[in-house]
Amino acid sequence: MSFSTRLAATLSVLILLAASTGVLLLHLATDAIGWLPTRDPVVGALLPLSVALLAALVGISLTRLQVRPVQDLTALLAGELAEKRAEPIRRRVDEIGTLARGIEALRHALEVRNERMDQQRKLDPVTGLPNRTIVRDRLEMAMARAQRQQSCLGVLHVNVIKLGAINDRYGHHAGDMALKLVAERLMRGVRGSDTVCRIGSSEFLVILEDGRDEDLLRVAAALSERLGQDISVRGKQVRLRAASGIALFPLHGRGWEMLLRRADVARQHARERDEALFVYTEGLDEEHLRELTLQDDFQEAIPRRELAVLYQPKMVLAQRRVNQVEALVRWQHGKLGLIRPDEFIPIAERSGQVRLLTHWVLEQVMRQQQEWQSQNMEILVAVNLSALDLRENQIVHVLKTLTRMYGVPPSALILEVTESAILGDMSMAVSIIDALQRE
Repeated sequence: MSFSTRLAATLSVLILLAASTGVLLLHLATDAIGWLPTRDPVVGALLPLSVALLAALVGISLTRLQVRPVQDLTALLAGELAEKRAEPIRRRVDEIGTLARGIEALRHALEVRNERMDQQRKLDPVTGLPNRTIVRDRLEMAMARAQRQQSCLGVLHVNVIKLGAINDRYGHHAGDMALKLVAERLMRGVRGSDTVCRIGSSEFLVILEDGRDEDLLRVAAALSERLGQDISVRGKQVRLRAASGIALFPLHGRGWEMLLRRADVARQHARERDEALFVYTEGLDEEHLRELTLQDDFQEAIPRRELAVLYQPKMVLAQRRVNQVEALVRWQHGKLGLIRPDEFIPIAERSGQVRLLTHWVLEQVMRQQQEWQSQNMEILVAVNLSALDLRENQIVHVLKTLTRMYGVPPSALILEVTESAILGDMSMAVSIIDALQRE
């Protein structure tokens, strides 16, 4: 039986005993009246009533004697009993005193447990660093100190990119060890006044305090360089790659939400441009919002028929004829007008939609080739492939399917790739190119 159950049972028994005592006194008094000799009818009528009233008062008094401690125990359990009234109850040697001491022990244990749970909620279980739940409080306090001291602070958003690959290759235990090493490197690279938090699976936030802008940027650069050094995972050296963005207070914003958002925007730009550190600059928000808009709208560009393939001819001057064209994709956005390929193709690559775009372009080219062949026109068509197209074998299957569907020989197609696309994953790229050549 739990403590609370025993407490409720004991209190119920005490109240029942007090009430029963009053009832018992009433019965005894009634029986006693029957033995008293009286000839006065008025006295005979009033005497039972007086005795009953006296018994009720005695019962009520006894009940109060028991209910008052019960009320005090309830207040003690709720933490609402004043110390002057609590101390006498603790010193009692009866059941009430035992219950009071037990209640206080229970309250103390609950307070300690709640405090421990509150601390655990604020800490990352893997690294032991504060988590994102305290970021706002820490940042607001740091901004208040910076205002009082007329100094600057920096919000550095760090994204360690290869942690997922470590998890996949070596297991989650190795990934946790890598996270701890990253946390240690960050902690060793900051000062005592700075704050390091883990805010995501592979993301950290560093609040750099008390310095000039150039000092904070120097610390951020040193941290980025430190994170790019090799770590040992199961006896093997693994090079981490971190992309970090920093926003400065008050230069880039005076509110905690704006600083966090702008540091995150700078981090995304660093990752997209394969840079270790990117400092927020004015106008980056608008550029980022435009990119998000285009990324969302691109999913509907094909169903809305906003994309088109144009063919740029390549002339052989010696023969004075066109024997080859290059397929160029254009996006006529419904609201924003013509979007340049050098803007939307990188967005498609970063959002993972470039494969869909490549497959659509290839099908448009095959359909056009089929029409040209029906007119006895033999024209080679060059199509540019993305680096992401060379990281999976799906492109080979797509080409097989399309050439058979439209009856176009593979030799009528020229696939162009850049050197950077091959260098990204050379073994995979070479194997896919070989498979395409065999087709």
